[in-house]
Amino acid sequence: MSARSRSRRDFLLGAAAAGAGLALASRTTAGDWTPAAAAALSPLKPLGPSPPKIGAAERAERRAALSRHLRDRGYAALVAGPGVHLEYLTGVGWGLSERLFVAILKPDAAPRFVCPAFERPTAAEKLESGWSTETWEEHEDPHALAARVIDPPRGGRVAADPYLRFHPAQRLGEALTSRAARLDDGVELMRELRIVKSEAELALIRHANHITKAALRAAAAAVEPGMRQSQLAELVREAQIRLGGAQPWALVLFGPNAAFPHGTEQDRALEPGDGILVDCGCGFEGYRSDVTRTWALGRPKGPLRRAWDAVRAAQQRAFEALRPGLECEAADRAARQVIEQSGFGTGYQRFTHRLGHGIGMEGHEDPYLVRGNRLPLRAGMTMSDEPGVYLPGELGVRLEDIVAITAEGAEYYGEVPTSLEQPFGP
Repeated sequence: MSARSRSRRDFLLGAAAAGAGLALASRTTAGDWTPAAAAALSPLKPLGPSPPKIGAAERAERRAALSRHLRDRGYAALVAGPGVHLEYLTGVGWGLSERLFVAILKPDAAPRFVCPAFERPTAAEKLESGWSTETWEEHEDPHALAARVIDPPRGGRVAADPYLRFHPAQRLGEALTSRAARLDDGVELMRELRIVKSEAELALIRHANHITKAALRAAAAAVEPGMRQSQLAELVREAQIRLGGAQPWALVLFGPNAAFPHGTEQDRALEPGDGILVDCGCGFEGYRSDVTRTWALGRPKGPLRRAWDAVRAAQQRAFEALRPGLECEAADRAARQVIEQSGFGTGYQRFTHRLGHGIGMEGHEDPYLVRGNRLPLRAGMTMSDEPGVYLPGELGVRLEDIVAITAEGAEYYGEVPTSLEQPFGP
């Protein structure tokens, strides 16, 4: 692994390309760790009890909801390609390829799959009983086959998985046009399906975040002067694995490097008084965590404490604005007012990004807590609450916790920071 820290943006772009997150290598033998790191890791074991994974019954309920939405919006079908939406609706994982593999989902009908002929035995291992597969040989046009399977009425509309790549979407659209139908962007359709989580999903998101918070607390015990960002990042990833997380990632920034919200190529060694910013997460049974903590090594330098107190107050003020019926932008506005009143600039001057993002099967998904988003919050939505203050050349502070909207208000997933000296709660 490179000595340089991998930025959070690199992780997110890599995860999107891979379709299911990014697994990072980590050291697993005790001899590779410092004594402090080995001591921090040695007691860690999978966190329990584990909530059940999503099963066939819940996916059937999702498809029933999809059927209702398709009928209400006047769609003949949804076409889902490899990625999160295919997995959400069918449980079928499939790698991206130049060869077309899609699911055709019509109202009140079993999914039908369009698959390369030589891949049919592999697909059969993944499909539920009663689902059918239509195959195409290497010299044939799979997009024309998909259009025949859809068989839309004249003038009909078909929704495309918003993550279906441009080329297959374009070719499928042409094939549907030849049948006097059209292909539309299904982004709003899938957003409405996925934006409110079921109880089973909430349990998995909660568990993933408990894993990450326990890992952060353990790794922090091994922090010492001279440690490099990349070393702490590796330790945080390893701790998440040992606690039962999958595909862990970590962005670690020391001192002035923390003024880069999504990372820098510099691999700074930790000095006394430096702020320590760790933004990290993992997966658990297909659902994600995302947690950020900032603390100091010894007596904090400069205005770190004042910035930390402002960010924590902003996070709590935003939390109080996360209630059913309130608009997404209200929480961003509430946090930004605290940052401004604390003397850290206006607008995006020092708090340079939106307040938060939704989370579930993806690390970033709807809803987004940002100015201009007037979407009302609903019970079952999950999102990050992560204000920050960034002073270039000096310091950066960010605190992030995942929040679930409840019928009465909101719930933090796990302990929240209480002070600069107690960043992991009491």
